[in-house]
Amino acid sequence: MATTDTPEGDPQTRLDAAILGRVPELTAEQVARGADVSVEDARRLWRALGFPEVGDEAAFTLDDVGALVRLREAVQAG
Repeated sequence: MATTDTPEGDPQTRLDAAILGRVPELTAEQVARGADVSVEDARRLWRALGFPEVGDEAAFTLDDVGALVRLREAVQAG
C-alpha cells in the first residue's frame, strides 16, 4: 500500500490519475513541442478554452498532445 509521502499516495496525484486515467507526466513545453506549436500559442489556446495556467510542472498527458494537435488544426482550418 502506498504511503502519503510517495507520488502514488499524494491525494492530488491520485485525483489526477482517477480523472485523466493516468498520472500527468508532461510539462506545457513538452506538450507544445509534441503538437508543433510554441508554448505561448499553446497557453493562449488553453486559456481560450478556459483552462488555467499550470506553470512549469508536469500537468499533462499524451492525450493533451493529441488534443492540442486537433485544436491547432481546427484553428488553422479556420
